[in-house]
Amino acid sequence: MGIDPQARLNILEFIRGLRASGTAILYTTHYLEEPEALCQRIGIIDHGRLLAKGTLPELQERLGGDRLFILEADFRNAAPEAWRR
Repeated sequence: MGIDPQARLNILEFIRGLRASGTAILYTTHYLEEPEALCQRIGIIDHGRLLAKGTLPELQERLGGDRLFILEADFRNAAPEAWRR
């Protein structure tokens, strides 16, 4: 379940205002364009482990910034529960 586009824009504007006032914010999201636009520093967490942290340019340099990775696979018979740790 998510929020409607207008509510999302209102939340993002509110966060921009907090940031502009100097407030530190811990922001979690699955939408990668949000931390790119909002955050000075970014941390990437997977299964409770911090995998990478830094500024957007630092992460892009470290993780291959302008590279495009394409994953092709046949998931028709995949069992998602088998991938859980």
